Amino acid sequence: MPRNDAKLIAKWFGQDFFSKKDATMTYGDIFTSWKCWVLMLNYVSSFGGYLAIGNFLPNHLMEYHKLNDTQNLLIDAVFLTTVCGMRVIWGPMTDILSGPTSTIFSQCVIIVGTVLFANSPEGNFWDLRACVGLVVTGAGMGFCAASTYKWVPKVFPYNTGPVGGTVGAVGCLGGFILSAILGAMGGDAWTVYMFTGISITMIILNFILKA
Repeated sequence: MPRNDAKLIAKWFGQDFFSKKDATMTYGDIFTSWKCWVLMLNYVSSFGGYLAIGNFLPNHLMEYHKLNDTQNLLIDAVFLTTVCGMRVIWGPMTDILSGPTSTIFSQCVIIVGTVLFANSPEGNFWDLRACVGLVVTGAGMGFCAASTYKWVPKVFPYNTGPVGGTVGAVGCLGGFILSAILGAMGGDAWTVYMFTGISITMIILNFILKA
């Protein structure tokens, strides 16, 4: 299809931004690019991580902390709302800090939150390590989800659409994979150390990508 005809159709459907150059990456190019994988894994650790912990919390709170269904529901809702809210709030900050810097900072926040949560005592969710750790983890994941998409146009300015779409798809898929891993590891608090390890790895990879 001629470019001008394609633009007319896209405008009719509401698109108002067009790259100055044609997108050149195929999905084969995306999945063989290490830079794309760093961005995808950032989203796996944030959006996928938030889905995984959201699935992990109900069983963890009932079995590990002996909370009732109402408390369970409210705490899970607070965590999920924190992630979504912080993603919105952090959006303007990515314009100030840049995608790379805010992504690395977000992974550091996740490390702090998961370490606190992993060290919380059994049977006492109201211990500050559990409460604060969960909220800080949620905030970090929300920050990282916003920061990743700020970074996509910087790394792939002419292929933002296909790369951004793939980052989102892989991030969602990561939620199912991470949920399965958490389930296999059991319901204890220490299992969230998995996210500590993922975030440390992502900080190293992000510094390499930023260089």
